[in-house]
Amino acid sequence: TIARGAVDMTKLTSASYVRIALVVVLGLLLVGAVGFGSLGGCSMRFGGYGIGENMGSASIEAGSVENLSIAWASGTVDVDVVDGGDTIEVVERAPRGLTKAQEMRWSVSGGTLSIDYGSWFSCFSLNRKDLEVRIPRSCAERLGSVRIDGSSGRYDVKGLACEAMDLKLASGEMSVSG
Repeated sequence: TIARGAVDMTKLTSASYVRIALVVVLGLLLVGAVGFGSLGGCSMRFGGYGIGENMGSASIEAGSVENLSIAWASGTVDVDVVDGGDTIEVVERAPRGLTKAQEMRWSVSGGTLSIDYGSWFSCFSLNRKDLEVRIPRSCAERLGSVRIDGSSGRYDVKGLACEAMDLKLASGEMSVSG
């Protein structure tokens, strides 16, 4: 029996059930990120935002590209103009190997080459990856817009003759020249 004025602690309130459910959901997300999200590299895919399933480093036909959009999470991004050639080289590097889930995503749609960091939430995100984009001068001289949205790292853009440039960086260093 419960003495008069004492609180019965054996019953859970609705708020308690909500808190328990939130703890369980957060625990499952954490477990998924730390090892069970992907057998090949502990990754949960939140990046990419539907930009296509082209993954990893690539050579892209420059004639189909009128705009450039880069969304990068962590590391160095170098955008350089090169003489000659008719392809845009997009090269991703990491201090250690990448699983498929960790590779960048890219697509060309409506004349815009979109490059996305890939998996933004993974064990690998504790480190960084670097991106190098080499654009032939003939393409760099006719670009309409260049958009770079970065989270952290060093971003270096050289030699582009675009009509408009939109740069956003949460933390790090941005250098634009030429």
